[in-house]
Amino acid sequence: MPEDITPMRIAAISLRPEIAVSASTDPERVQRLVEKAHQGCFIANSLNTDVSVRPTIEIGEQVGDGA
Repeated sequence: MPEDITPMRIAAISLRPEIAVSASTDPERVQRLVEKAHQGCFIANSLNTDVSVRPTIEIGEQVGDGA
């Protein structure tokens, strides 16, 4: 929060969600869905500050392989 601007306000919000998906998931699709969700987010759209979303997408093992 910058102290030289009054009243003091939050200048920016950075969200860093960690998303775990199975090996069969397309990480580009996950990224597109995150962006779509952020664009339609009521809370982010209601704020008078920049909100950025920088997800970490972790590709896991194949789910449902019969093991």
